[in-house]
Amino acid sequence: MKTTGKLYGRLARRLNPDVAYAVGDMRTLRLGRTYDAVVAWDSLNHMTGPADLEKVFATAYRHLEKGGVFFFLLDTDRAQFRQGAVDGYIGRGKGVKIAFIENLYDPDPSDSHYETRFVFLIRRKGGFSVETDRFRCGLFSAGEVPALLRKRGFRARFLKCRPGAEALEGCSSGQGYYPAFIAVK
Repeated sequence: MKTTGKLYGRLARRLNPDVAYAVGDMRTLRLGRTYDAVVAWDSLNHMTGPADLEKVFATAYRHLEKGGVFFFLLDTDRAQFRQGAVDGYIGRGKGVKIAFIENLYDPDPSDSHYETRFVFLIRRKGGFSVETDRFRCGLFSAGEVPALLRKRGFRARFLKCRPGAEALEGCSSGQGYYPAFIAVK
């Protein structure tokens, strides 16, 4: 599936019209102001090595007031990564039914990344299509991330964010939590 920042921007602006949005690389983005909080939801998993994480942490640090909070989740961590794990979801919208399948694979367990493949089965207006996508994602230990945050100057804490039962319904990977981090400047 091909998507762009413009597509997400239009959707975000429609859902939250009072929020200011900026499209950019979270490793290098500079907005010229500071905030009480920075949230990175479902995005840091695309950082594939410690150097990428350090750049994101520098960006967050630069954009926080003293005492500001940086909160983020990772999709998985080394402790619960399962080779070949499969997650799935079935959803419906106005005139659309989608089945989503995700498969995790790590071709080299000695490095800091893995591959995730997506398959979307889409029924729309009597038609059927199959779309696929592939991402290279970072794989870090629960201790590695707080160490990088502390190196940047944050006080950091690791949490196991357990989604509600409805969020895990239909998923078969067995992942019981999302690695979450709270870092204070």
